[in-house]
Amino acid sequence: RQAKGGPHVLVVDDDADTRLLLRRALESAGFRVAEAPDGPEALTLLESGDPFDLVTLDLQMGQMHGLQVLNVIRSRMATADLAVVVATGSDDPVVEMELFEAGADDFIVKPVDPPRFILRVQAVLRRRDPKVFGRLF
Repeated sequence: RQAKGGPHVLVVDDDADTRLLLRRALESAGFRVAEAPDGPEALTLLESGDPFDLVTLDLQMGQMHGLQVLNVIRSRMATADLAVVVATGSDDPVVEMELFEAGADDFIVKPVDPPRFILRVQAVLRRRDPKVFGRLF
C-alpha cells in the first residue's frame, strides 16, 4: 500500500481521478501516499497515529468543505503544525487570502499540473524542515 522511505502525504479529494493523479505524481517523486475521499475520513486517518508530513486538501468537497477540514487540522494539538497544500478550482484572490488566513501553507489551482504540484509540495516541506528535507531528497 505504501512504499517505505520518503515523506508521508495524505491526499484528500472527493474525485477519485484527482486522487489517482496526485498519488501517481507523489509516488513517482518518492513520497509515501495515503488517500481519503472526504474530510471526515481524512481527519480519522490523521488521528490514526501514523504520522503524516503533509496533507493535500481539496477545497470543494461535498461532505465537508476543505476550509472546515483545515480549521480542524489547525485546532488539534497533534496536527496543528502539519503542512497543508490546498487544491482549488478557483484562482480568486479572495479565496487565496482565506486559505492563507486559515493556515494553508500553499495552494494549487486545478486542473493540477503534476510537475508544478510536486515542486510546490517539496518547497513547503523544505520551508518546514530544511534538514529533514535535505536527507529525503
